[in-house]
Amino acid sequence: MQIEINKEYTFEDDQFLWRYMDLHRLIYFLNTENIFFSPLSTFFDPFEGITEKHLQDKQYVDAIDEEAEKEEGLPQKSKEELVEKKDEIKQKFKSRLEEIQKTFFASCWYLGVRESLAMWDTYSNKDSVALKFNPKGLCKNIIGSCKKLNAEDFDIMIH
Repeated sequence: MQIEINKEYTFEDDQFLWRYMDLHRLIYFLNTENIFFSPLSTFFDPFEGITEKHLQDKQYVDAIDEEAEKEEGLPQKSKEELVEKKDEIKQKFKSRLEEIQKTFFASCWYLGVRESLAMWDTYSNKDSVALKFNPKGLCKNIIGSCKKLNAEDFDIMIH
């Protein structure tokens, strides 16, 4: 399996990685000793997994919209071509983002010195727990485990 670093990171000695989960996920974690990864399509944010390229494409579509609004003197055919091009780009943008969200999986953690009330409110319910890990140790263990996986399990792991 290929392992990539998304960006260089460092941890302060007083920082911890926190994971907020319900009891079902905790039982899964304890029984299997595996971290649960969810497809990006199940996240609340409809733009989860969006890349810099997607943002550039979105800017391009927005620019076409602005040009179409400004160019009232354009012949009807030019306006229709502009609208067609805009719709085609929007559809490609949407399709690619949907593909990424179905095929990319993530496990999200909170890095902080202490628990976060905002994270409790967002990611927990009355049956939830917060797990606290040393970030250096956890990352080392996860990367080590991923290196042992077969290529058919995953194509790439990005951390």
